[in-house]
Amino acid sequence: MQGGQPDTEKDENLEIKSEDEWEEEHDDWDWGAMDVDNAGNVPHPALTGGVEAQVPSSTPPTTAEEREGDARESMKSRLLINPNKAGTQFIDKARVQEIIYEASKGSPFFLAEQRRDAELTAKIKVLESQARKIRKMDLRAERSYVETVMRQVEKENDAAEKRCIVCVDMDAFYASVEERDRPELKEKPMAVGGIGMLCTANYVARSYGIRSAMPGYIALKLCPELIICKLNFDKYTSVANTVREVFAIYDPKFSSVGLDEAFLDITDYLATHPDQGPEGVVAELRAEIFQRTALTASAGIAPNKMLAKVCSDYNKPNGQKYLSHTKEEVRAFVNELAIRKVPGIGKVQERKLQALGVATCQDLRQNLVLVYKMFSRIFFNFSVRASLGIGSTQVESDWERKSVGCERTFGALMASGKSPSKLHSKLREISKHLWEDVTQQNVKGKRLTLKLKTTEFRLFTRARTLGRFVASEEDMYRVACKILDAEIAHQPNLTLRLMGLSLSDLYKAEYGEDSDSAGIARFLKRLREADDEGDLSGDPPKGPEDETKGVDADADADVKSCPICSKQFDRSTRPRDMDEHVGRCLDDSNSTTSTPPRPVSVKAAHASPERRTSNGLLRWVNRAEPASTVNGDVSKTAAQSATCPICGIATTLTTINAHIDKCLLTSPPAVD
Repeated sequence: MQGGQPDTEKDENLEIKSEDEWEEEHDDWDWGAMDVDNAGNVPHPALTGGVEAQVPSSTPPTTAEEREGDARESMKSRLLINPNKAGTQFIDKARVQEIIYEASKGSPFFLAEQRRDAELTAKIKVLESQARKIRKMDLRAERSYVETVMRQVEKENDAAEKRCIVCVDMDAFYASVEERDRPELKEKPMAVGGIGMLCTANYVARSYGIRSAMPGYIALKLCPELIICKLNFDKYTSVANTVREVFAIYDPKFSSVGLDEAFLDITDYLATHPDQGPEGVVAELRAEIFQRTALTASAGIAPNKMLAKVCSDYNKPNGQKYLSHTKEEVRAFVNELAIRKVPGIGKVQERKLQALGVATCQDLRQNLVLVYKMFSRIFFNFSVRASLGIGSTQVESDWERKSVGCERTFGALMASGKSPSKLHSKLREISKHLWEDVTQQNVKGKRLTLKLKTTEFRLFTRARTLGRFVASEEDMYRVACKILDAEIAHQPNLTLRLMGLSLSDLYKAEYGEDSDSAGIARFLKRLREADDEGDLSGDPPKGPEDETKGVDADADADVKSCPICSKQFDRSTRPRDMDEHVGRCLDDSNSTTSTPPRPVSVKAAHASPERRTSNGLLRWVNRAEPASTVNGDVSKTAAQSATCPICGIATTLTTINAHIDKCLLTSPPAVD
């Protein structure tokens, strides 16, 4: 499991300025000033050691042979997929690296990775140059800001309610299920997947350097005796459901991460079972899983999800690790933790940090000033929390699917000649499978995203948001073809090896009154939740030189629209204002006049507080329902009529909510 770890390709896109741009931007700074603490201020103890002691100086290779050798070793390291994975810690890394390197050399994948590695190496050189100059700067303001952020994060964490979080990870899940059903495989190297790609491997195979996400043909070079079993998702899903029944005993709101992993909050269970401790409860949980499935699981018990995930990998297979809530124990554990073990730091970011002298979380904490100066605010905030061992304690099962997707890998297809028709045929196949998944998930969506990967392993996406819901498989295929044709017109020599299609901006296609996720009910729920959190449009306090940093955001991701008149709201619009606008649209559309509803400006909404407090949308829904019934008799209620504000059809009060939901989920007129 990746446990939320981002793709390494995304890792490479952290904001790094070129050396010339960076020097020009900071040309007026005093490069000769030394970093000293503010007089009279005691630095945060975690910053002891500072930037100066941690940034290494490296001597670049001088000869062509040295540069070639460095590039070769760098590629070997890049191709060796996470050697810290359970079961691979004691492999002969040099041998495995050499075999993978020779087996991959010359392939399109190898050439693409070689290009990426060269780009990363160039970025690291810029990083090292920037770091050397930063070391000479007066960083008192930055250090003060970092200390303030650290103290604030620690204060909030100390004040938060202490929870006991568990991460349960099934041991080599797919492979273990196959071993259970075929006991003769237990002592043999075995993997699940195909010659193109493996999904997992048992612990015998891992001792050869074989693991998930490795091509099967390379795995066979590492171990010619390897047995590869075909995938059987129906069987794995059935076993996973049995395991989840056990999870529900200890935390009914557990959060699944794929088929083989889950987070549980056992705080409430411990409160109702005071005679049991965390370690005993988790040991009992794992024993219950084994009794029901004959499979083993490993677990991590910690104050938050990040640490629980790390701990779950410590005593694999069939073990568990407990980390108490005491700040001293957490700090000691985190100090020795390799940065690569932190969920969210991949091999690319690991290389960047190692180039700055950061190998452990303690190193990261001591170099937070450097991280603040050189990376985005997002990564800085992440680094502060990770280096202090602080993470989320929210375990929720009521999550909402964001998208549904399908993709296929195939032989090289060119956009020129007869290939476009083949690409269209492949796209129709993908559209068919995606529509089947959409129908099965009972959702509708407005945003289609086409994913393309070239034969040079360049990956990019193109998306289109419609003013209506995608109505059918043919509708989906037609829109996807337009996106593909536009890209082919832009790149006539495009040659693809993978295409994917995903549907997002989803709504549950359920019309029943009791559905929690039905149209108007979910719209109200979102507004209430957002309003309870206060004004979410405010930015966090800015630090020194903060205006020069930042990460671009996808503006479309935060755009909401009125379900009545299709008016779009930008990110700055408060949920309360959106609520009032929808309420007025409902009021206008329910009047006797045929005038179309008029959008209400944010300024107008602010100008009438008495209307704001009456809560427009909620007021309309409450007004459409009877105040009470007498002796439980709803016959009169059923006879009363109401007019749908969207389609104008008369219906009864008892069915108005379901009817509005259906209207909200049907296709409105397209918006140009």
